[in-house]
Amino acid sequence: MTKKLFIISAIFLFFFSICCHADGVNTVVRLAKQAESQNDYSTAIRCYSKLIKKSLEDGKADTVLCNGLFDGGTCCANSNRYIEALQFYTLAIEQAEKCNKYGTKLSCLNNIGNVYALFNDYERAAHYYEKAYGLALKRRNDKMLSILSINLVKIYSQLGRIAKAKEFLNLQMLYPRAERFVNQYYILRNQGIIAKAEHNYTLANSFFEQAKETVIRHDLKKDDLADIHIEMGDMRRQQGQNGDAVREFLNAVTVAKKGNFLFQLQEAYKKLADTYKAMGETDSAEHYQSLYADLSDSIFNQRLFNNTKNKLYKYEDWVNEKHIGFLEETIGGMVVLISTAVAFLLFVLYNNRKLHAAYKLLVVKNEELIRQTKENRMLREESKMNAEVASSTAHNTNDAGGGDDTTLLTEEKRSSLVKDILVVMDRTETIFDPDFNLNTLSKMVGSNSKYVSLAINDTYKKNFKTFLNEYRIREASIRLADKKNYGMLTISAIGESVGFTSTNGFIIAFKKIVGMTPSVYKRLKDEK
Repeated sequence: MTKKLFIISAIFLFFFSICCHADGVNTVVRLAKQAESQNDYSTAIRCYSKLIKKSLEDGKADTVLCNGLFDGGTCCANSNRYIEALQFYTLAIEQAEKCNKYGTKLSCLNNIGNVYALFNDYERAAHYYEKAYGLALKRRNDKMLSILSINLVKIYSQLGRIAKAKEFLNLQMLYPRAERFVNQYYILRNQGIIAKAEHNYTLANSFFEQAKETVIRHDLKKDDLADIHIEMGDMRRQQGQNGDAVREFLNAVTVAKKGNFLFQLQEAYKKLADTYKAMGETDSAEHYQSLYADLSDSIFNQRLFNNTKNKLYKYEDWVNEKHIGFLEETIGGMVVLISTAVAFLLFVLYNNRKLHAAYKLLVVKNEELIRQTKENRMLREESKMNAEVASSTAHNTNDAGGGDDTTLLTEEKRSSLVKDILVVMDRTETIFDPDFNLNTLSKMVGSNSKYVSLAINDTYKKNFKTFLNEYRIREASIRLADKKNYGMLTISAIGESVGFTSTNGFIIAFKKIVGMTPSVYKRLKDEK
């Protein structure tokens, strides 16, 4: 009897906790929406912010919580509080994944792309728009396909990738907006943007004028009108018509002020400052630069943005590594109710201990390599005066004629070249630049890419890419273990800091060189 009462009580408490949790979230959302309906956005955001804590405390799937986080992000974005919006959208994606709410995930990805675009991080914006576009195609969401194709035309035009912009303009026409005149406006605007990017100013002007007329005649959103004035101002500047450009930017300021469109206002101020500077009108340039700086400080806090961006990268790390680190991620959450499952778990744990021990050996091995690298670096530093890259001419082979490279690169030249290569490789600030490549290295050592490649292959029996990755990964290992200086950085951010442009690329390279994923390595280092 006592056993039965215990079971019944446990079940009751379980469902009671769920109900309390749901009621709590519902109450927060209800109060937030009530504040929104009264245009009290500050109170609404404070209410929505309580959901962040709940999301972090409770890992359960919760549809109400998912919707609430998304609405919180939208409320922040509409209030020009973009940093907070990014926080909400990041957490909403996590919840949407748990709840299989693909529509919400789609909207979050698109809106995150919008935030990156506002911060002029067009590559990341394109990344999220493309990610959303792929999901929209899979889910056959025509509405989101329309919105995303519009966004991708503009973002690829800003990146100078005109072929991609045209590709999405065609797709935009395949997935028209439901609202006839809104659709007409975006097609005309994007046609103008592409024509401007191709320096076909007559055609661009015609499209922009038609787009402007569409907004005015059909009383569309006035922030669209501000956007058109800015686009036309940019076009005039490209044509060298600075006076006409100023007039367009001032028109954008007027529209933006009237509608409290802070982003368009901030952009117009910046462009006015730049145009007046080009015209030599220093006072006006400084005036608008000051207005731009004041407004930017209030809207765009770069430090907070970077912190929030790191949280987003952290989520991406989780997505990227959830299969790689499957064992470690899932064992702790298993609830074993039958004896066979218990036996399986014990088996897994036993093998996991063996894996853990093997990983620790790899950590020790990697530490030894790092120590050796540091010692070699110190030795080279001591002799650097005798082996300066710029002064060395012994191996200057840029003007070498044809013939067999292997015969032309003598042992003496190869040895001298390798020394200079190592000097450059020890300049971490250089090799951690994402654009650092074989040609860059060759120029820095006063040689050509064939000889540098040969020297690396002959000496280390590996190609340049592997050689470079080993240097980058060794530094990444140091940073992963350095809590004091790099403890606030995510795995993605550390990979980025040593020159990797892709999180997946960093994880794959790290595992290949060190023998485990960065997250496992960091965890083991933290245990020491």
